[in-house]
Amino acid sequence: MPLEFYPPYYKKKLGNLAVSCYDVIELITEDITDPFEAFCIGNVVKYLWRYKMKNGVEDLKKAQTYLTETINKMERGIKCKNPIEDGTTHTG
Repeated sequence: MPLEFYPPYYKKKLGNLAVSCYDVIELITEDITDPFEAFCIGNVVKYLWRYKMKNGVEDLKKAQTYLTETINKMERGIKCKNPIEDGTTHTG
C-alpha cells in the first residue's frame, strides 16, 4: 500500500527512503515459520515503532507483553501457539 494511506505514526524517512512499519515487519518475520511467533514479533515491532508518536509507555508495555510471551514459549521449548490452544493468556 502507498505510504500516504498509513497514519503518520506508521511511516518514517530513512535518508531518502520512506518506509512503513509494515514493510519492516514483513522483512523481520518472513523467515519465521510459526504464525503466532510471527504475530508476536510483528506486534513488538509495531509497538516499538510507534510509541513516541502514539501511546508512549502504553505501547512499550504492549511490546514487552508480546516479547515476553515469545521468550517464555521459546524457553519452555514450546512452539508458539494461539494462547487459547495452549492454555496461556496474554493482553494486547
